[in-house]
Amino acid sequence: MTHTQVRFEGVSEAVVDVPGRLLPLIPPPGIEVRRSAGARDEVVLRRSDPFSAFVGRFSIPYVTENGSIDVTFLNVPPAEPWRWSDIQSMWSDLLSSGQAPSASRAGGHSEVGIARVRHDRDALDWLPLNACNAISRRLLARWPQVSGSKVALAPLESARGNELVERTEEWLGTRISLLTVEHGEQRVVPEMTARRVADSGPWKSQALALVSGLVVRSARARGADPTRAGELPTHLLRPLEAVSQLARSSRGEVDLPISSWPPSFVLLYRYCIEALVMLQSHEPGNDWVPLADLWRIYEAWVALRVFNILESRYGVADIADGDGHRISASWQVGSCLLRMFHPHTFGGTPDDTFGVELRSVTSELEPDIVLSTSVGDVVRLAILDPKNRLSIDRGTLAVEASKYLWGIRNDANELPVRCVVLVAPRGGAASIDPHLSGMSVAWAMPEQPAGPHQAEFGTSLSEALSRLLTEALELPNPTTAPH
Repeated sequence: MTHTQVRFEGVSEAVVDVPGRLLPLIPPPGIEVRRSAGARDEVVLRRSDPFSAFVGRFSIPYVTENGSIDVTFLNVPPAEPWRWSDIQSMWSDLLSSGQAPSASRAGGHSEVGIARVRHDRDALDWLPLNACNAISRRLLARWPQVSGSKVALAPLESARGNELVERTEEWLGTRISLLTVEHGEQRVVPEMTARRVADSGPWKSQALALVSGLVVRSARARGADPTRAGELPTHLLRPLEAVSQLARSSRGEVDLPISSWPPSFVLLYRYCIEALVMLQSHEPGNDWVPLADLWRIYEAWVALRVFNILESRYGVADIADGDGHRISASWQVGSCLLRMFHPHTFGGTPDDTFGVELRSVTSELEPDIVLSTSVGDVVRLAILDPKNRLSIDRGTLAVEASKYLWGIRNDANELPVRCVVLVAPRGGAASIDPHLSGMSVAWAMPEQPAGPHQAEFGTSLSEALSRLLTEALELPNPTTAPH
């Protein structure tokens, strides 16, 4: 029986023994897959970015000894000072708002925004299956073909293909001579000869057939109980079931590497894996997190936390959808228009997103969270930027904050950024004069961090945000601001 060891190498390490033949693995963005054959078959997952820190459960599909498909898991624990409760809390918040990083897509984030989540929770629950349905229907309408060649018999007079003399002799059981007659031999002129001819046929993939079939069975099992994962539309799985049947090879050929598959096969396989993750995440009592970059989770969670604080202060936001931001929200606060974007890119080309033209004069800048207020043609900006480090020292604060304070300009070459707050799990050292420098640090964790007393972390995110809103952006106090 085939056994493969799958090992993760990173800040935290993990290993699992897979009792069967691995199907293609779809790692999250930022993970490279290396395979080595030595004393035992081993697959190693490595970070492509040394500053990333992955955590969570990685789903590994494989074929069992009896030919069925099963899924095992590689569990990568969080490193100190993070606790599983922190990771689960952040992931739960992001999942419920549609902001969770994707389990497999290259972009690394969910395509569902807050606006859509508020109107259609079932669409969020079944998003990967909706994608499987759409891709399956396109595949069934135009199934990819594979080109190759085969050996076939053809009449001697036919011009089809290339004649294979040795194969023809094997078939006849005697030597043939199509051009000359050798001494002492009688010329044998066959009526049919073996030829190498072009051939094409539908693409087959045992891996896609097995995984798509498992998705269909798992979804039907969950759909029988709508309280687990929303109500399952009955028509959703029919195209995927048809793909599972058509992709199956009756001759049992070994799959080509996934890098050789048609793009539509690869895309459907990725969404099938994501659908399995979604279905598993709705298991009763399940509290695990799919393997993802901890800092991507943290950045998205801080943005969601800022959004929730703003809604608690100024009421339900007016949310824009489809403008390229994962969060695009606004509030009318007295005579001021408060806006939040997550994330936003400032380039060299003037951008009028904020009502006036803004640009970067240094390099392309992409802060995670931009807040703005505008009264007439006066626009003020404040930036909050979660960082992929546990704490921030003054040197890092000066470098990271300065690029926003001095790099972003309006059309009059003025500096619209009034304040920059860097956010880290353990906070960090404040600047010598936060008010004059416009630089500060805040800490943010789902729960009070274990270890040192809160005072050693500095200002909390909620405190820093409250000060930023009233001082840097000059918004009225929420007790007097209309909701």
